[in-house]
Amino acid sequence: MRFPFETGGVRLTSPYGERQLAGTSGFHGGVDLVGLESYEVVSVAAGTVAASTVVNDKSNGNWMWGEHVIIAGDDGRVYFYFHLASRTVKRFDRVEAGQVIGVMGNTGYSFGAHLHFEVRESDAATTVNAAEILGIPNEEGVYQATEEANDMDEEKFAEAFLQYVSRNTGDECSPWAEDYVKWAKDAGIFLSDGNGNYRWTAPITREELCAVLYRVLRLFEDGTIGGGK
Repeated sequence: MRFPFETGGVRLTSPYGERQLAGTSGFHGGVDLVGLESYEVVSVAAGTVAASTVVNDKSNGNWMWGEHVIIAGDDGRVYFYFHLASRTVKRFDRVEAGQVIGVMGNTGYSFGAHLHFEVRESDAATTVNAAEILGIPNEEGVYQATEEANDMDEEKFAEAFLQYVSRNTGDECSPWAEDYVKWAKDAGIFLSDGNGNYRWTAPITREELCAVLYRVLRLFEDGTIGGGK
């Protein structure tokens, strides 16, 4: 997962979870980040712009978001970018990871230029720890982007997955992955050589790759794999 800024590191100024703001206790559904080398905000994942707007009516609670962009990620999660100074995308635009979507700002209910970055599940209501998604501690501090985080080699990641599911001999795979391997084979996403080895068909699209990895992620999250299972 890349940082939501075009280049450089970030300063996390307010973590995810319970906090005090202006003397009021509440739950902070995202993390507040300040770009250290760039104020240009980028999408952390490929997806479709679900909203790109500002709410000026203060009877609507969403006015606190200021200028904001919401992206429905190909991975099934929904990504929120609040308090922008400006936006460079519009609703229904297709965006790729790393694409500039706006500029960090101080709009809405904000006490200084920053980006409120929030991640929710596919229901667009259940928040998850955005710091964990970014791979940084959920605490105030300065964090530098790494080349690995900002330039993930999707093909190598996918190859690692294929090696894992096809570790058995014969045209088989681990029991937990059978349905997913069958789905991918039927879709022509990867092929078997009959000896338990799978390879990607060429070319593979980003959407196809995301579809496979999304299903693998869900298996980790529900405990089907990982943790000794």
